[in-house]
Amino acid sequence: MREREGWGSSNSEDFMANSSAPTKGHFEVLLQFDADGALYGSGLVPYIVTDQDGYWGIQLRSGVPNAELMVP
Repeated sequence: MREREGWGSSNSEDFMANSSAPTKGHFEVLLQFDADGALYGSGLVPYIVTDQDGYWGIQLRSGVPNAELMVP
């Protein structure tokens, strides 16, 4: 992406918990992608985080930047 589209880095703008339990959490993260300090694109990405045998990790992550915000 760096060579093809000029992508610079990714930052999380907002982090929202939708639901949680002692061994599972559902979250949405607003990601913004910066190229040379300017907004490249953004998208809301859902995450499911689980505790399996005492180890927390990302069980599922799904999302892509919002196509309407992509810089041509």
